[in-house]
Order: sequence, then structure tokens, then C-alpha cells
Amino acid sequence: MQRRTVAVVGIIVLSVMLMQAVSFALIQTPNHKDTSKRLLSFNSYDQLDSYVLEGIRSYNQYYGDASGGVKATLSASVPAPASLTAASFTTTNVQVAGVDELDKVKTDGSYLYVASNDNVFIVSAGPEGRANIVAKLSFAGSVNGIFVSGDRLAVIGTTSSVVPLGAKAYPHYNYPQMALTLYDISDRSNPVQLKVLTIDGGYVSSRLTGGYIYLVAQENAVVYSDQNGMNVTAPAVTEDGILQKLQAPDIYYQPSSAGNFNEYTIILSVHISDGVSNEKAILTGYGSTIYASLSNIYLTFPSYSIFYPPILRPVGLPASSGSAPISGGVAMMPVFGFYNSNTTIFRVAFSNGGINVAASGTVEGSLLNQFSMDEYGGYFRVATTLNVRNGQSIIQTNNVYVLDSNLNQVGSLLGLAPKEKIYAVRFMENRAYVVTFEKIDPLFAVSLDDPTQPHVLSALSMPGFSDYLNPIGGGYIIGVGKEAQPAATGNFAWYQGLKISLYHVDANGNATEVAKVDLGDRGSDSPVLNDHRAFVYDSTTKIVALPVLIDKVDKSNYQGTLPPYAYGQPVWQGAYLYTVSSQNSFHLVGRITHIPLGESIQQESNLYVDRIVIIGNAVYTISNGMIMANSLPSLSEVSSVALS
Repeated sequence: MQRRTVAVVGIIVLSVMLMQAVSFALIQTPNHKDTSKRLLSFNSYDQLDSYVLEGIRSYNQYYGDASGGVKATLSASVPAPASLTAASFTTTNVQVAGVDELDKVKTDGSYLYVASNDNVFIVSAGPEGRANIVAKLSFAGSVNGIFVSGDRLAVIGTTSSVVPLGAKAYPHYNYPQMALTLYDISDRSNPVQLKVLTIDGGYVSSRLTGGYIYLVAQENAVVYSDQNGMNVTAPAVTEDGILQKLQAPDIYYQPSSAGNFNEYTIILSVHISDGVSNEKAILTGYGSTIYASLSNIYLTFPSYSIFYPPILRPVGLPASSGSAPISGGVAMMPVFGFYNSNTTIFRVAFSNGGINVAASGTVEGSLLNQFSMDEYGGYFRVATTLNVRNGQSIIQTNNVYVLDSNLNQVGSLLGLAPKEKIYAVRFMENRAYVVTFEKIDPLFAVSLDDPTQPHVLSALSMPGFSDYLNPIGGGYIIGVGKEAQPAATGNFAWYQGLKISLYHVDANGNATEVAKVDLGDRGSDSPVLNDHRAFVYDSTTKIVALPVLIDKVDKSNYQGTLPPYAYGQPVWQGAYLYTVSSQNSFHLVGRITHIPLGESIQQESNLYVDRIVIIGNAVYTISNGMIMANSLPSLSEVSSVALS
């Protein structure tokens, strides 16, 4: 009984001390005016090895060593080669003009290049709408997407292998391998493979600009082995089966970074004409959101603060090997923050395939996606959502930061829309448009005319919210998101169907919603909400096109007023096409679906349209299983091709 009482008291005291430590860590808000961080490269593999292992030891002091001992050996095995002028037309919807983004569908106005599962199809397609498959490439694994430039096709894919590790850790580890395969497609019916580049790691993102592909991938810095513990490896790229390890001076790190940075983020440049490549690596944390301008790539990673709450241990008992020295029966062990993170940023400059890891810095809060970032006039702008402790609760707030080329903070707008979080961001020259949401949707227009003093110009409040904002010129912005019905009680709203909004922002930054379209009931969805590449705006015809899934609520299942929480069931999937008129309205052109009438919507997901391309007067809709061509403006079907 006495032992149980002591144990319970110890647990209570420990819990209180841990809560105090967590509170302390969250209350502290460091001054990030000097947000740049010193950036170094390694002098040798031995220095790299020691740095990685020291970070792992600090991490394991709290989480324990479940993966065996640490062995300092640099190794890299050679992986097996991966088997991996027409009328006007729309192209991939990208964030920055002149910087192409990887996608599953590309066109040059005469052909469509379509990635579907583990295949890439080359399809003749033009303004007449006659589609015909002329070539098919098959790969082991999945295809992430493709780039096309002139007579070159680049296919980026991912495979994986299962590696046994022994009983001390997980019994198996699914090890990804990323491959870039370059083809000469001078003869569209007979693609010729030019080069294969592989990395033993996962694909993150990529861009194509100035004739070079800039690809970002991540590779583990340690490989786990039941016999040898953890082996530190050097990052490597394999070119046509020949492994090339990066030299130590080409591997960068930030000494002041918090957290367990045991991943290599590899930046690979590839000349799309001949496949000549160049690479650098940065020791980082896992996961990355990137933004790319015409001359810089910005890599971002969440970084969690380390603090040392007291861990009680009876006096006289030795501390574990991972603990700090005991003083009076109290050991100090590192703990990583759980409620909040900062964002570490690396600026990587590029030019004609050359890569330079130029600067690093930190901002408070976390990013929503790539549209949370922008570069303009020599400044880098970023919008984040930050968790702030308020007594016993955590509230969200939002910030906009302006950094210089060295990633020093020069200006900020703090505390935007407390208790809400960011749902969409779009930077447009000296303006930022930020959508936050809790119960209603404020669309903030933020002035960045003076980089040192960002400030709010206007806040437009309305039901619902936008997940994606797309400028179309003349001060107009199209927003795609969800309608919402504010709850009768509580600070939240019930999401409803899709909402397409047309906003106008005047020269003074005053925003108004001049038109909107509601589609479907609660449960309706669109790939555009999570993937901007699914959105199409043709500036020539003023056509807006997007894939949608329409859900409808069966009202016969409810008595009286339909409750706002009622979910619908899928009744239709395909592409909606609208024109945006000079009278500030949306006019429905029509709808296109791949699913035969009478077939189950839920069972035909392979025919869900997720890309739309307009070539001349032909509208091509693409699903995993089909390409269909329809004629404008009637949308009558011209042809269809099965992707099999």
C-alpha cells in the first residue's frame, strides 16, 4: 500500500512538472528579428558521421534506443537500375509563370502525355478532338508525374523494396527509391531512353525552368541493421547504374537547428536536353514544402524546440545512458515540443543547372502549402499559423513575415485572425490575400508595399471559405472552397457543398464577392481543394474548368428542416465548365462525365475526371481509365480512348 501511494504521488508530481515544462516552452516566444541561421558544409565524412550520431543520441535520450546500437560506418550500396505547333492550349496551372510543375498530364498542343498508375501514354490530340494512343511506356512502381520540353520527356516515379531488419526494430522496412527517366521523343511513336537517375529515397517535389529540372528528394542519413545497429550513410545519386556519392563539402547543415535532423534533402538539377546532372544535399528533418521562383528554391521543414523538464528518479539509482547528470534525484532529459513548431527555411539559388545552398532561417509557425510562400522584389514572404498557449488552452493565430535574401526578418504582421487558421494564401506582387476560417470566412487583403510594415487593407467576411485562390487579371480572383453554415451554438460552422467565388479587389485593396456558384450538398468535393493543378482557367475563352464530385442529401430521410450536418451521397462526378462574364457572373457551359449513365458513382473511381486540357475548340478530360474529347461550345463527344 505504501509503495502504491509513493508511486501515485511520484506520477502526480512528475505530471505537474512536465506540464510546467511544456507551459514554459510554449510561453517563451523568442525574438526572431534575426531569423537567419549560420549555414555550414561538412569538411569530411568523419565530421558528417559524428554530427549525425550526436543528433540521434540526443533524440534517443528521451525516446529510448529501440533500434540497436550506433555504429559509425559510412556505406552506400549500388541500387539496381530502375525499370522504370498547334492551336492555343491550356497548360499546367502553376504558381509562378515560367516555372513548370510536375503533373500527371502535359500537352504541347499536338499531343497529350498522360501518366496513369504505372504507365505513361503519348496520345495524338489536337483542336479537332481526335485522340489516339501512339506510344505507351510502363514502369515498375508508380509514376509521380512528367515534364515535357520540346522533344524531351522526363518521367519521375517511385518504387519500393522490403528490407528485413530483425526483431529489435520493425521486422521490415519499406524502402523507397525515386527514379527520373529521360526520353528522346523526336519520334512520338518510338520514345528512346536517354538516361536514368535514381536516389534511394522518397520524392518531394520538382520544377522545370530554363531548360533544367530541379528535383528535391529525401534519403535517410542512417540505415538500420540488426547486426550493426545504425549505419550513417552518405547521400548518393545513381546514374545509369553507376553510384556517385556526394562529396562531404556538398553536404550542408545548420548547427543551431533544433530537432532530430537525420534526413538528407537532395537537390538534383538535370539538363532536360542531355541529362547532365548536378547535386547538393542538406541535412534536415523529414518532410518538406517547397517554393520555387525563377532563380531560387526555398525548402521548408518543421522544427520542434527542445526543452528539458525534470524527470524524477529515486536518489541512488543511476541515470540511463541518455540522461543528463542527476542532481538531488532529478534527471534532465530532452523533450521535443508537441503543440507547436517553427519552420526552418533554406534558400537554394540556381542558375543554368548550378546549385548554391545560399541561406537559412526560421519563422514561427507552420505552413499550409506552397502558396504560403512567395518571392518578389528581392524579398521572401511567408504566411504561417501559430499555436499559442493561453492559460490551459491552445489558440491559433496567423502571421505574415517578410525576409531578405539572407532570410533575416525585415517586417511582420502578427496576430492575424486569432482563434482561426489559414485555409488559403495567394501573394500577388505587393499584395497578399489570406483566407482564415473558424465560423465565417474573412478574406484579408494585406499590403506589402513597405516590406518593413505589412498591414491589413481590408477584411471581407462571408459564410464558407476558399481553399484555393486563382488570380485572373483585372483585379479579379477566383476562389474554390466550401460553403458553410454557422452552428447555432459554438465557434464552428458546418461545411456544406462546393463554392466557387469571384472576388474583385480595387486599387485600395477593398475586396468584394461579386459572384458565386454553389454545387451539391455536404460531402461534395473537388481535387482543386488540395491540388491547384486540377484547376483550369483559359484567358482566351474566359473558361473556368474544374473536376467535381457532387453529393446530394436525400431529404426524405429527414423530417422538417434539413439539419446542417446531413451528408449527401455521390450522384455525379466529372468536369464543370463555366465562362466568367464581363457582368461579373458565372455562366455554365456544361458538364462532362466519364461514368456511363446508370453505373455506380462510388464503384467507378477509376473514371473520376481529375485533369482538364483545352486545345483550340476541343476539351480533353482525363481520368485514370480514359481520355475523352468534347467539342466547344456544345460539349458533344468527339472521341474517347481507354487507358489500359
